Amino acid sequence: MADRIPRRELDLDELKALAHPLRQRILYHLASVGPANSTAIAKTFGESTGSTSYHLRQLERFGLIDEVQERAKGRERWWRLVPLDLR
Repeated sequence: MADRIPRRELDLDELKALAHPLRQRILYHLASVGPANSTAIAKTFGESTGSTSYHLRQLERFGLIDEVQERAKGRERWWRLVPLDLR
């Protein structure tokens, strides 16, 4: 089955990254709404763009989201959820 979602077992650092409430909300938002930038996410959750940018970079660091290159304009970065079966 070529379209199976890759299974990934999380290590302790990845679990810690997921433990942050804002990161959980960001992941849920990207899963339900689709790709977004830090400004849109900041407005949705009443956070600063600096805060959401930081948390987005942390989620990218652990491979939970990736950048949507096609939608990038200048410094604006768009993010999408990486489909994973997390264990």
